[in-house]
Amino acid sequence: MTNKTAPPAAAALTHRTIMGMIVAMAVIESLSGVTQGYLNPILPALGPVFAIDDPTINGIFLVANVSFAVLTPIISRLGDSYGYRLVLRWSTAVVVAGVLMMALWPSLWTVTVGVVMLTCVVGFIPLMMGILRVSSPAHTRTGVSVMIGVLMIMVGAGGLLAGIVGVSDAALGFWVAVPFAVAALVCSFLLPDVGTPTGKGSPWFRCWPVRSA
Repeated sequence: MTNKTAPPAAAALTHRTIMGMIVAMAVIESLSGVTQGYLNPILPALGPVFAIDDPTINGIFLVANVSFAVLTPIISRLGDSYGYRLVLRWSTAVVVAGVLMMALWPSLWTVTVGVVMLTCVVGFIPLMMGILRVSSPAHTRTGVSVMIGVLMIMVGAGGLLAGIVGVSDAALGFWVAVPFAVAALVCSFLLPDVGTPTGKGSPWFRCWPVRSA
């Protein structure tokens, strides 16, 4: 009978590869946490600088919440249709562009547009779950747990760092996300290709009908 047990060296290499993939995903998700947390201390402090009142600031947060609701099914649907890694890379690139735009040219309009671009982070976990589910189903639960843990920690850390950095100049707080953005973009190219997309929708988004030609 053929021995179906993988050699120890190969098993160890596979384990290291999976762990490296989960670490890369954690780095990407850290960008999501920072961008969701660092706006809280920055925007209110920028009110006098941009000459905007509290309702306008609340309106920017409302725009972000609406964008989260709209982009959640869209990004995940695109991942099912065109590939999780490809859509994750593009989503990360859009977030990086938004982070850099707000850091380099802070203004009411760039911040408003940038906040919308940042909401592409909403697809990070569903897309990385898809990569894990195809490449290593046994590690999906571990990977998701790590990502959620990193997300929760970095939401608080992002707000804290932005408050510390922007204590004298609130606009400087936008630079807090820049190193995380660069690291996340690099890590998005380290994740494996999980093959040809099936075109089937994720169970999370069955409410989106698929029309046949």
